[in-house]
Amino acid sequence: MYSWALTICVSCILVGALELVLPKKEYAKSIKTVLALYILISIFYPIQKLDWGGLQYLQNNQINQPIDYSKYQASLEKTALQNTLNQKLIDAGIKGTVEIATNNPTEITIHSENPEQAYQIISDALENMEQVLIKNEDLSNDK
Repeated sequence: MYSWALTICVSCILVGALELVLPKKEYAKSIKTVLALYILISIFYPIQKLDWGGLQYLQNNQINQPIDYSKYQASLEKTALQNTLNQKLIDAGIKGTVEIATNNPTEITIHSENPEQAYQIISDALENMEQVLIKNEDLSNDK
């Protein structure tokens, strides 16, 4: 960037000096046009040296790479299932919470004061899900 600015400054000084030395009457219009072109070339010359391959690589990468929303979707599904199962426990009048770990198999941990009843409600709600491991943790012993 520094060299580009220096080149432009030197070009402008050189053009100013040439305008003072060259004749003004006969060829003034032609000389000013040539000098203006010289300044424009000195401005745009460094642009030619840029590596445009990197820009092409970025453009191709952005076009060809699809965005992967699978982790976000899995997180939303886990949260929705957890909220649904917690609501089932609340609707049944059971104090407790449900935690879901998305392993293979999916682990559902029930923290409840009445683990047998909570287990039955959760297993009924998940009757069509495969590869689900349900664990109980009794909260009544923690008091």
